[in-house]
Amino acid sequence: MAFGFRVWDKKQKKWVSNDVVLDCNGKIMISRLDSMTTSPSDLEVSFWTTQKDVHGKKIYDGDIVECHAEGIGKPFIGMVKWIDDNAGFMVCIESTFGNELPIARFDLLEKIEVIDNIYEGGEE
Repeated sequence: MAFGFRVWDKKQKKWVSNDVVLDCNGKIMISRLDSMTTSPSDLEVSFWTTQKDVHGKKIYDGDIVECHAEGIGKPFIGMVKWIDDNAGFMVCIESTFGNELPIARFDLLEKIEVIDNIYEGGEE
């Protein structure tokens, strides 16, 4: 199984390149801080779902996607999020009560397109 991640610098508002290593729990373990002006507490890890969108772009936790799902007539927009109860990534939408509602597993989705993420332009 493939594994990947990206790291967002919350302070500088940019993706960090190859200066970060994770421990087996996904926590930042080593960072070459000499090349960065940010502390590890200002970094946030976003994990790759192992899926790609219709353009071949990797889909990560925190991405905003537009997709079609079996049984749902029109496309919808949601956020990719890890759901512990399902032990997997799902697309979540915001309910009318303001909470996140997991709506679809990746195996039920068609034509997924990454349109944004919560870090660069979305709802962080």
